[in-house]
Amino acid sequence: MESRRNFLKKTGGFTAAMCSGIGLSALLQSCTTIKNVDVKYANKKLSVAKLDLGEEGITILRNDKLSAGVYLIQHDEGYAAYLMLCTHKNCELQPTGTFMTCPCHGSEFSNKGEVLTGPATEPLHQFKVTEDDTHVYVWLD
Repeated sequence: MESRRNFLKKTGGFTAAMCSGIGLSALLQSCTTIKNVDVKYANKKLSVAKLDLGEEGITILRNDKLSAGVYLIQHDEGYAAYLMLCTHKNCELQPTGTFMTCPCHGSEFSNKGEVLTGPATEPLHQFKVTEDDTHVYVWLD
């Protein structure tokens, strides 16, 4: 059992940082709900119904054939899709509302797949995306 003194030591630094505003934006970003959807894979593409997409414009597509999720985002220009594997050491990324973070070494990527913070130096792998009236298709290469 942990002593009260050790517990206060561990949590005191976190509380002080949060009260001073350090890490507040990261905490607020993590409150964003991002929808995860299991999708079908056929004919070299993932297919997701537009009705199943997240309200925030971001949806994580999942399928057993993939080594990681696919980050699907709707921009003003249309849809974009990125493999959620860090280009540094292939760790699966953690999405937030505006960027993705690597839990292994701290790299950060924009919601357009660009490196924001290293150690990663290469952008995320981007997939071709098409759509029709009812579905969005992510073409795996």
